[in-house]
Amino acid sequence: MDAARLPERRAELIRLLEHRQFVFRQDPLLVSQRLNDSPLPYPERLLERAAQIDQDGTLLNNLLRLERRFQWVIQALMLGWLVLGFSSLLMILQASSLNFFAVLVSILGVHSVMLILWLTVVPHRRRQVPALPEWLLSRLPSDQISQSVAELYRQQLLAPNAFWYWSRISHQFWLFTLSGMMLALLGMLTIRQYTFNWQSTLLDARLLNQWVQALGWLPSQLGFATPSADSVRSSQLHGTTIVAREWAGLLIGSLLVYGIVPRSMAWLVSWLLGRQQQAGLNLELPYYQHIIQRWTPKIVDSAENYRPDATALASTKQDVSQGFSLHTRRLAVLLESPDIQGLWARDIDGTDWPFWGGVEDREQFQRLKNELQSHPSQVMAGLELRGQTVPDRGLLRQLEQLQAISLPPMGLLLLSETAIPPERLLPWQEACTARGLSLFVREG
Repeated sequence: MDAARLPERRAELIRLLEHRQFVFRQDPLLVSQRLNDSPLPYPERLLERAAQIDQDGTLLNNLLRLERRFQWVIQALMLGWLVLGFSSLLMILQASSLNFFAVLVSILGVHSVMLILWLTVVPHRRRQVPALPEWLLSRLPSDQISQSVAELYRQQLLAPNAFWYWSRISHQFWLFTLSGMMLALLGMLTIRQYTFNWQSTLLDARLLNQWVQALGWLPSQLGFATPSADSVRSSQLHGTTIVAREWAGLLIGSLLVYGIVPRSMAWLVSWLLGRQQQAGLNLELPYYQHIIQRWTPKIVDSAENYRPDATALASTKQDVSQGFSLHTRRLAVLLESPDIQGLWARDIDGTDWPFWGGVEDREQFQRLKNELQSHPSQVMAGLELRGQTVPDRGLLRQLEQLQAISLPPMGLLLLSETAIPPERLLPWQEACTARGLSLFVREG
């Protein structure tokens, strides 16, 4: 994979770890708050946020370790293909008298078929994790960081530009194979005297001559010696040393022109298209949308402006402007209060919200998370204020988890049978402001 994208991969790794409820040494929420006034554009600010969260470099080192392992395996395989190409052609060139077309097909036959197959696959390419990286990823340790790294690479191997990356690697393998064959061919033609012949039951010398002239046209334009019509006729069944150099020139030119050059062009196309389709962070993901929303300046109600005699919802106009849409899938869920009916979800921001149900235990909360991951929605979380209910850590953690997998913005509706004093409402306002949540209040 491209090492230049390690900062983006680190940001993505932090996203996956937050979904796994990983505990970082640097609190992501505090880091986000420190960057509120940063002049950096949002993509660069997200990368800076990831760098500050991973201040000790633990996550980056895990990514670098896997990156080096990939590179080492790929380089070892390329060296292996170079040796394979070299040794396979040495075996073919053991005899002194060679059938030219048998040698040519042995060198370029499989390569040409695979290149044509690749060209036919390009318009119908499928997204799947190749066997080699899947084998490497499956052998990572079982800790949270390693498993998140594996998940990250699997996601990136299914990205649109991953096809071009693995095409480039495949073309490199073939280029090393063909290079090994070229080295063996040049070496053996230099130190041994060969003769080349051709044999055919169905084809005569005239037709074979036409094939040879067509095959040799392009190499001849590059200065390679190619057999003449007389050389083709004289080489039937028995080759001679007089024309051996012409046949050798055609063999070397064919390997270069019909093997190495087309494969190099395919590699270049894969490299260029892979670079064009490289994408940065997907800022449309709910996770990044929530962070950006916290960095976006917005007006929030102050406790000084609170009027306890309001019987409807507070801040309705403000929250409508923050992005609630009738065209987006929405649901209302009641936290820690399963005994209240869904009537509370009516007439919020001027519309009724579909009531999903109440959440009282971990099993119900997990079902809600599964629902949001399968069907992304905007969420309105209702909470009945009983006694001295305050925004404790457990409740805030639930809200953060829902916010991370829902579509922005997310709202919190406080339900109270009596007027809420300003000093009691203030902690909720501060908690919602820090997390980018839209706060509503319904009394009576």
